[in-house]
Amino acid sequence: MPEVFYEHPGPFSWTDQPLHQLEVLRLGTDNFYIKEPTITINYDADGFRNPVDMKDWDAVVVGDSYTELGYLPDAQMSSSVAAMQAGLRVKNLGVCNTGLLAYSRYLKHFGGASSCKKVVFVMFEGNDVQDTEEEFLALQRYHLSGERDYRVLGAESSF
Repeated sequence: MPEVFYEHPGPFSWTDQPLHQLEVLRLGTDNFYIKEPTITINYDADGFRNPVDMKDWDAVVVGDSYTELGYLPDAQMSSSVAAMQAGLRVKNLGVCNTGLLAYSRYLKHFGGASSCKKVVFVMFEGNDVQDTEEEFLALQRYHLSGERDYRVLGAESSF
């Protein structure tokens, strides 16, 4: 992915208790998630939550944390539920902590398929405007300096 946009490496899988581990990382004292079921989160070769063998799709969903849903099993993700209910193959292009500039890049680089006729942009006014402003500033810094001012999202011990 060129320029300054977040990108997960792929393919990879992660198995643990995502919300419990998040509470541990935040040094929280809430034990509410201590009995959370252990789940496995899978990412395709491009770093998105899709089956590794997905070659064609009818629709693509792009957005941030609500689209990625790194704390839910694959079958409970909103894109999976929509695919099942609509009878469509749906590609998920969700990445946490991203904004509209990243969404358009993900769509351009990873969204095209011969059968794809529908695109859903999932936006959250609570942080997408700020994330987009930060992406715009990072993109400006990149164009001025040539230095990539961002972090690559690695395989985490917790989502």
